[in-house]
Amino acid sequence: ARHEDAELAHWFTDMKARHPMVTRRVPLAAVDGWTRGPDEIAHEDGRYFRVIGVRVEATQREVRSWSQPLLAPVAEGVVAFLLRRFDGVPHVLVQARVEAGLLDGVEWAPTVQCTPANLAGTGLPRPRYLDAVLGAPADAVRYDTLLSDEGGRSYHSLARHLVVEAGPDVPDEEPDGFRWVSLGQLAAFARHGYQVNVQARSLLSVLYGLWAEGARAGAEESS
Repeated sequence: ARHEDAELAHWFTDMKARHPMVTRRVPLAAVDGWTRGPDEIAHEDGRYFRVIGVRVEATQREVRSWSQPLLAPVAEGVVAFLLRRFDGVPHVLVQARVEAGLLDGVEWAPTVQCTPANLAGTGLPRPRYLDAVLGAPADAVRYDTLLSDEGGRSYHSLARHLVVEAGPDVPDEEPDGFRWVSLGQLAAFARHGYQVNVQARSLLSVLYGLWAEGARAGAEESS
């Protein structure tokens, strides 16, 4: 692997120390840009997500009916890993992503994890590597499909999941907050709680599926 396990663990610990998370409760009326209507809580610009209320009826659950809130994103997301081989060993580029709600404030995440539509017209910079992923040639895309989030908490939440071979426009050098890790290292860290986020774990299962398929194809060719 490009980095020793201990080196990656130290880097991850440093990222968490540099981004402490502090949470506090505030009245909804004091949150700028968000409004509460009779059926939903939503952003005044129509961005990000809505909080909606649903009533569920089911015949094969612990109870027959219940009411609950759901998060309803307003646009599709993009979740992607850039892939590169170092000395023949496949690596993916992970980021130490800071997100509200995480137990330690930071978890390993895919190279790109965002909702591009939320940035339109804001003047904010596009996430690093987003254009490298979306603009990759067809022969560099190893996986590309639309997947949904867990339906017990999200409503019609969809994200385009990609695995893309890094092209020459992506340097080997790692910017702050990013590291190339082997698939074995990512799987090892994923065995521990609160280290690898759910999006990265989903793509990790895809990567192992791709490698298993490639191994079977190679065995058939050799036979």
